[in-house]
Amino acid sequence: MIDLYEASQNWETNGCGWKIAPIGLEWISVGARAKLGEGAKLGEGAKLGDWATVGEGATVGDWATVGDWATVGARAKLGEGAKLGEGAKLGDWATVGEGATVGDWATVG
Repeated sequence: MIDLYEASQNWETNGCGWKIAPIGLEWISVGARAKLGEGAKLGEGAKLGDWATVGEGATVGDWATVGDWATVGARAKLGEGAKLGEGAKLGDWATVGEGATVGDWATVG
């Protein structure tokens, strides 16, 4: 698993707390903005969208997808192969199981 907070320590920021992804990463597009909490983890093959937030201690499982503008709350877990749609929110400590889908702009927890 990738420690998102550590991986993004040297990224450029936009002055509003958003980090800007550099070139060469498979899990986020170049130029995408993200907020990545301390201890946040990203599994193998997982992807983050533009303007995504992954909270402190949260886990995004292998091959899971976090859509544009989506939020994974602090200590929340997005299961293996799960999809968090555009603008969707997974609340603090909430869990979405393996292979599940949370639709665009929906809220869980």
